[in-house]
Amino acid sequence: MHRRARHLNPAHAGAATALDARFLSGFSDGSTLGTWTSRTGNNSPTQSTEANKPLYKVALQGGCPGVLVDDTASTSGRFATWSSSPISGATAATFVYACKRTSDAGSGAPVCNFGNSFYADHNPYGGAGSYLSLGSSIRHEWWSSIPLNSLNIESITSKSDQFTVRQLGTSIYTSGNTVGIGLYPRIGANGGLRPSGAVDIAYYWVGHIYSVNVFAFELSNPLRKRLEHSIAFSFKIRTN
Repeated sequence: MHRRARHLNPAHAGAATALDARFLSGFSDGSTLGTWTSRTGNNSPTQSTEANKPLYKVALQGGCPGVLVDDTASTSGRFATWSSSPISGATAATFVYACKRTSDAGSGAPVCNFGNSFYADHNPYGGAGSYLSLGSSIRHEWWSSIPLNSLNIESITSKSDQFTVRQLGTSIYTSGNTVGIGLYPRIGANGGLRPSGAVDIAYYWVGHIYSVNVFAFELSNPLRKRLEHSIAFSFKIRTN
């Protein structure tokens, strides 16, 4: 945990969407969440089907609440979605989120999905692998030394010719890139179009999500670090 961390409202840093479970109000433990209200005042993902609504959970991490996006009792998957992409047309994007999966086994969906080339993004894939087209028209593949069932703050930057992944403040993967923003962004479910044109939501995230921040540009390193440290301080997560 960064000792000099100070709170940063992502909306003040230009976030298109800033989701933070600590700022949800009017919910009790286990309540269904029809709308995860964004701190930007707009671009809040929703879910209208009761069985698919995420669950609000209290005192999950550092005494703070979180959102259970899926659980084993849900056969159809709990997730939230935007009616349209809040960063449609962006030529670069940054994603910063804090999460903890229930398990790091098997294959599942990413925390959020904004890719447009591969509808079947997986995080994890076979346990420790990640196959993501987050903000990209290329599906990137990497392996992490941090188990997905451990606390994690992951930052991903997608820009022309570069895709960079950082976990707990440390860069773990970088590659060439082509920016692409998907048509069916979701929290907790992979989403996109099958070749037939049908929407695919066959895989789900299984675990807790504390914070999701989406930017329609490359977040500068000083602001990215400040945001990561702010999240780490708030949720008592150790990061570099």
